[in-house]
Amino acid sequence: MTQETLTPLCTMVESWLDDNNTNGSALFKKADLPNALYTQLKRGSEPQPKTIRKLADAMNIPRGRLFKAAGYANDEDLWVVDRDPVIEEIFLYWQKIPESKKDLMLHLLKTASEYETEELE
Repeated sequence: MTQETLTPLCTMVESWLDDNNTNGSALFKKADLPNALYTQLKRGSEPQPKTIRKLADAMNIPRGRLFKAAGYANDEDLWVVDRDPVIEEIFLYWQKIPESKKDLMLHLLKTASEYETEELE
């Protein structure tokens, strides 16, 4: 099956599998899902929300990313409204970051936060 025939959700899952040097069987086992669902996903089926939740949790990624890839949500559904203009600016900037770089950005933010906590102690 070529990358062009995969659904956006399946493409995201396959990319995650490659990035994490694992396979669909291992991921679906970790998510406590039948391996047949992985086969169905590759064939273009639309998984139920409970399946997407379990997958996101097993992949350790925000559920909203998979819901968006599956077509259950869009940017407006995932938008956080905050009256603080600085926070709003951060969210606008976040939308411009490519998906492939968001995990790195989250890691940097977490590391910076941990460093700041150590400095305060």
